[in-house]
Amino acid sequence: MNEIDAKSDVKIYADTADMVHLVIPADIDQAKVAAGDEAYFEELGRAALGSCYYEDLPE
Repeated sequence: MNEIDAKSDVKIYADTADMVHLVIPADIDQAKVAAGDEAYFEELGRAALGSCYYEDLPE
């Protein structure tokens, strides 16, 4: 396991075969979310997935 220099209030979650944790930016446009703006949801998804990586790829 790697050690990281992080604040004590940081939580680390591990994905499993049947659970994926999606982290979205803290500052979201509430009006676009309320309006169901699909393009905005795609933008949030790209932002969230941009920092994802797998050490062991799922099957």
